[in-house]
Amino acid sequence: MKKICVLSLLVIFTCGLPVLAANLQQTIQPTALGHSLSPLENVDSLKMPSVNLDEVLNEDKKRIEEGLPPRFAIPMKVQVIPGIPTLNNELPHKGSKRINDSRQVMGTWEKINEEIVVWRLRVNSPGALSLNFGFTRYIMPPKGHLFIYSPDYKHLLRPFTDQDNEEHGQLWTPIIFGDEVVIELTMPAKAINAFELELGFVNHDYKGFGRPLDKSGTCNVDVICPEGDGWRDQIRSVAVYTKGGSLSCSGALINNTAEDNTPFFLTANHCGINTSNAPSTVVYWNYETSTCGGTPDGQLNDFQTGAIFRASYPASDMTLVELDDPIDTAHNLFFSGWDRNGTNPASATAIHHPSVDEKRISIENYNLSTTSYLYSTTPGNGTHFRVADWDIGTTETGSSGSPLFDPNHRIVGQLHGGYAACGNNLADWYGKLSVSWIGGGYANTRLSDWLDPGNTGLTTLDGRNADNNANITVTDSVPPINDNSIPFGDVSVGSFSDQTVTVSNDGNANLDIYAIAQSNQLAAPFSILSYHCSGTTVNPSASCTFTVRFSPIATGTRGLIKDLVKNNMFNILITTCGTLDHDLARIWKDYYHGSFSADDRELHKK
Repeated sequence: MKKICVLSLLVIFTCGLPVLAANLQQTIQPTALGHSLSPLENVDSLKMPSVNLDEVLNEDKKRIEEGLPPRFAIPMKVQVIPGIPTLNNELPHKGSKRINDSRQVMGTWEKINEEIVVWRLRVNSPGALSLNFGFTRYIMPPKGHLFIYSPDYKHLLRPFTDQDNEEHGQLWTPIIFGDEVVIELTMPAKAINAFELELGFVNHDYKGFGRPLDKSGTCNVDVICPEGDGWRDQIRSVAVYTKGGSLSCSGALINNTAEDNTPFFLTANHCGINTSNAPSTVVYWNYETSTCGGTPDGQLNDFQTGAIFRASYPASDMTLVELDDPIDTAHNLFFSGWDRNGTNPASATAIHHPSVDEKRISIENYNLSTTSYLYSTTPGNGTHFRVADWDIGTTETGSSGSPLFDPNHRIVGQLHGGYAACGNNLADWYGKLSVSWIGGGYANTRLSDWLDPGNTGLTTLDGRNADNNANITVTDSVPPINDNSIPFGDVSVGSFSDQTVTVSNDGNANLDIYAIAQSNQLAAPFSILSYHCSGTTVNPSASCTFTVRFSPIATGTRGLIKDLVKNNMFNILITTCGTLDHDLARIWKDYYHGSFSADDRELHKK
């Protein structure tokens, strides 16, 4: 006897995409908006000391002279925790803290119902143009979320959830306009012993991040202008970022030879990112004007927070970090390519955020030279490219760390410093990527380990879109190979036939395969012999295989029909009295002893 069979398989997978902030914001809103909580004036308040603006501005002049990254906010250290609410007490009330805990318990707890509790804290820093916060401890349980908003809800950050939990255990927030904000924590009551939240820094903005009081020079050119038309992809890779909630620089997403969407971000060493403070990095994408030369109207909505330090090399002023969350595809970003040959480009383009303003573009139409930093003699120590003067635009404080592109649209360096400004024809210097590639000879001092993880030896690499898509192709070894079924042919009872199935990733994001399973659970004749795909990650352009065996066995009609019903292959059953009825009754419930006068329906009820 021969059995001819075709088996359909179900591959359960995910492309590893993050939960997007935009989606979260659509489904979650501040608890205070949807429930009757105590009036805000009754909520506990943390009032920060005033800032001596004259003293701070004098300090900034010295910082500029010393070549330090620009500061926009004063960090104020605190140690504030919500404490633990006493659920059997009358709410609202302050939480309690554990013995020997020196941190300050502040804020007001309230109970929405027996299952949900909410904690709020008002923070006021008189005269601040915006505030941002450093939570030096952040562990959010499932179904918990943290909101930060202005008292009138006009300014609102997206909710921070358990998706924002990181190994370093910190959370640094984007800025929110105004000098008073509300921090709101909502979570299941049963999770009050599972969360950790410590407010470590309140950062007082005195310059106007995103709305600067001191605008960049008028010679700067918005990237939306025609000068940016040939650089639309590269523009999408550049961002402004903050460190420690108080300092700012520029930087860029950079591609690697694996082309696996690893979010490497290139910036300048003098901007000060290191192993300990990398988690405080907050990157703002797409901060640009909507019209050329129009009113500055850039938005700071596209952000991500947190990074991991990877490498730095002071001689070429290079720092590389890896952002600790995947790129959000909704931000439409680009991984810029690079050239590590070190030859002098015939022209160059810079994309940057001068004075923490919206994104600008600068163009040099003539040859660059190789020199030492701040020197014009060639080749000097060979660590920097010198831009003699900009033909279009300029750079300013805040542009530090921004990428320099050659005529092939590849990064060749990042801005260290210089004398260029509107109204002069002075030079700028960029640390050479070719020097940073070798660096100090160790992984934490060079780019090669990170940008060429497979040691391919490539000297140039083009950029690519950050679309995070895996393209899955499932094929077998029998034509047609991609019809999503496996034909086993004629197989005699007592023998078997094996077929190999290949799962390929033709996209540009990793494909995480959780399990391989049969969609029609007629388990007896079929078995999966190898699980080489289950629980694996298939990189772009890679594949995995597994083997399926068909071993037909003899079975009667009753057994076949019973298996079909058991595995939900039918929606409606119409039978006549007989042995098949008894077989079917045993599928849904144990069969009990009864009288000869009882029918199947009564037995099933029992």
